[in-house]
Amino acid sequence: MRTNAFVSASWLISLLFIPIHSACATSHSGVVSLISGPTAVQTCVLMADKRLACWGNSEVGALVVDVGGQDVISASMGHAFGCAIVRNGTVYCWGVNDQGQLGDGTRDDHVLPAPITTSSPAISIAAGFTHVCAVLADSSVWCWGSNSNGQLGNFTIAVGNASFSPVQVIVQDPMGSPPNPPVLQVKSVAAGNKHSCALYDDNHATCWGYDSEGELGDGASGIDHEVSPQNVVIPDDSGTLVNLIFGGGQIAAGEFHVCGLISDSPTNSIGCWGYNSHGQLGDGSESTRNMAVASYDEKGQIKDALSVSAGYAFTCALLSDTTVRCWGSDVEDELGRAAAGSDSLTGITITNTDGFPLGGITQLITGTGHACGLSIDGNVYCWGDNAYGQLGVASPAKSDLPIAVRIDSPLFYDDFGDD
Repeated sequence: MRTNAFVSASWLISLLFIPIHSACATSHSGVVSLISGPTAVQTCVLMADKRLACWGNSEVGALVVDVGGQDVISASMGHAFGCAIVRNGTVYCWGVNDQGQLGDGTRDDHVLPAPITTSSPAISIAAGFTHVCAVLADSSVWCWGSNSNGQLGNFTIAVGNASFSPVQVIVQDPMGSPPNPPVLQVKSVAAGNKHSCALYDDNHATCWGYDSEGELGDGASGIDHEVSPQNVVIPDDSGTLVNLIFGGGQIAAGEFHVCGLISDSPTNSIGCWGYNSHGQLGDGSESTRNMAVASYDEKGQIKDALSVSAGYAFTCALLSDTTVRCWGSDVEDELGRAAAGSDSLTGITITNTDGFPLGGITQLITGTGHACGLSIDGNVYCWGDNAYGQLGVASPAKSDLPIAVRIDSPLFYDDFGDD
């Protein structure tokens, strides 16, 4: 079990998911999306009535998180903290704040979600180990928290220093016009342990921060930090490095690797790069890569993926037939029963107790050592590590079979405001 890195401040997180009870309570109105993160040992769901319910970090049952009494539109979970965007675009964060990852200008921990100040409303957010990045409505990117390896993307913040409030991601180019221009035209972000990535409107990507294992995908590696965004590239037929295009419109950061959906007309393949000691890139090897390589399953190169999600040292993909493939580390049974406790260098099908594939999945997320899928009938199924209740049940400690998460308690009883 990966325990030591994630037990710190669990006493605080266990207080975060505070239930709301009422005699006139009514049941929830359905799960809209799943939420976790590559360094998270907790799982959340966004409900149709815009409430956030979470479990894990010693809380087994799904409990409501009151995000300032406002409707949540998206969220992301980091190591012992979380951040959410509410309807008006304000970002709220809660939990451990030792590196300023809550973005409120302090290092004070918060049991309850507290708002942070951004220059315009936020539209996308991603939490790493102890840092966060967000895309704002003006298409700019702002990050806060730890800058141990340049993961904030702003060279004016010294590497090794943290920023307790958001700073803008900029390109270090003093001779540019304008000098050191801001990163713009971004639609989503991804955050790993000590690196960050942005996906642009034209579907190319840049990454910045830690690059010792090729996490930036720019063809260079062995670099402790890169404070300026670098293009994710791939060689063309002539060997010239060109921008890799993510036609599937998605990138996902793991602990020390990144994966994305790549246009492979007319279907989607998966390209991964970075650390690969457990086979988390899915290319059949354990070789670290500084540029993207194709991921495979038992049928060959994966070409029909709808989404991809990266955990600590494993990766999972949702395919067009609504089944799930996972590859990489299986130390916490995150690859399912077929892995039998061994790492896999290519994708393995997640199966049910009857041995047939887990099907009917419409959404997929991964955490540090667990994964969850939302089924077409509205049920949530999770598998892998359960040391902190991240599967939504008290036992077993881990499961190589999907477990149905019970989210039918009367969690919510009152309408939050419209602000």
